[in-house]
This record gives sequence, structure tokens and C-alpha cells, in this order.
Amino acid sequence: MRRIAYGVAGLLLLAGCGNGGGHNKAAATPSSIQSGGQQMGARGQLGALQLSGAYVPEPASPDVAAAYVTVHNTGRSADSLVRASTPAGRSATLHRDVTSGGSDGMVSIGSIPIPAGQTVAMKPGGMHLMIEHPRAGLKRGGQVSLTLVFTHAGRLTMQVPILSPAGLMGDMPSSMPDMPDMPGMNH
Repeated sequence: MRRIAYGVAGLLLLAGCGNGGGHNKAAATPSSIQSGGQQMGARGQLGALQLSGAYVPEPASPDVAAAYVTVHNTGRSADSLVRASTPAGRSATLHRDVTSGGSDGMVSIGSIPIPAGQTVAMKPGGMHLMIEHPRAGLKRGGQVSLTLVFTHAGRLTMQVPILSPAGLMGDMPSSMPDMPDMPGMNH
């Protein structure tokens, strides 16, 4: 059954490919992986960039929400995520969690470099997209339209699932890289 789901997801990705110049257009139609009846994360491709495991945890606060995605650069040139936007909130900005002097906090960052041949995973406790002043209705089982803008690859809009924070560790795709320190990850 899982093989069929991946095959359908692959066909949907192929059907959406083709960027007609690539500027300000989605180069792929992302799809979601199903596991146990719950959506696990959106996937997409934009030029040499492969995006996977995109999700938004159901917000615990009415003021902020976060979005996470893994980006693998299969190309020979570096790229950078420079901007994000979503109609699900007033703004979406790039952030990194930091610890300084024993306290945790966040700092806004201007871009997230995606080196050639490397994978960058946004994850809790690290880099993420901060959705500020989210609109009402960001509930588990829903979706968020998320647009990511890269320096060279261009723009990709994905439909990203909203997952329950309680079930994230058991629900995340086992193919997520750079997360060996997190329980439930099969690496």
C-alpha cells in the first residue's frame, strides 16, 4: 500500500513539473504522503531543490505558528531560501532558535543557505519559518498554503499539512535527514 502511495505521489510530482522559465512560478505541484490516514508532509521539486517533510505543527499559541521543511540541493550551485509567505498569517519570517546565557530565544535571519549537494532540515529547536499572527482555523488535519522563494531556483507554493504536536514524533516521515537525535527517527 505504501508503495502505491509513493507511486501516486511521484506521478503527481511529475505531472506538475515544468517551470516555463522558473521565475515566480511553482515548478512542481507538491503532494502529501499518507501514513495511517494522517498527512505526513508535503513534497515538491523546484529545479535542483527537492523539498520534503513540510509541515506545520498545530499552534499552541494564537500569536505564532511554525513551519518546517527539509531542502536537498542536488545541484552544483548553492542556493538560499530568502523569503516565505502564507495567507495563513500576517507574515512569515525565517528564524533560528538560539540559547544564550542559559535562556532560549529566537533570532530572525535574512536567509537560509542551501549548499550544493547538501541537505538543510528545518526542525524544532533550529531553523524554521515563523508564521506571525496566524489566522483562526489552523487546526490539525487542515492545510496551509506556503510559498518559499529561493535566490536562484525561484518560487514554489506548497499545500502543507497541519499536524498534531502530540503525534509529530511518531508521525514524521522516516526519510527525514539530519534528525538522529530525535526520538522516533529511524536512522
